[in-house]
Amino acid sequence: MAEAWDARRVVDNITRAVARARESQVPVIWVQHEGHDLPRESTAWHLVPELRPANGEIHIHKRFESSFEETDLEPVLAGLGATHLVIAGASTNWCIRATSYAALDRGMT
Repeated sequence: MAEAWDARRVVDNITRAVARARESQVPVIWVQHEGHDLPRESTAWHLVPELRPANGEIHIHKRFESSFEETDLEPVLAGLGATHLVIAGASTNWCIRATSYAALDRGMT
């Protein structure tokens, strides 16, 4: 997040959305990217303190732009009976776009 555009506003918006989901008992699924420029367990890879999974929330690790590519996200969503998603990202628009398109391809809105 150190180099993310308008990071404080983005983190605050995501924090509010997560709080509302939790209050409404809507499942929150965390997807965290890793790659050659963002190695797992590096300082930059860790989530900011405001964005942390609560006990029992699903946390998926991904290596591609789409959160569906080579992850358990699709079966997790199927198990929850999910048909609608709220997608937020803390760092890049491209991952949100790729995940949104993949969700639409799977019949989710």
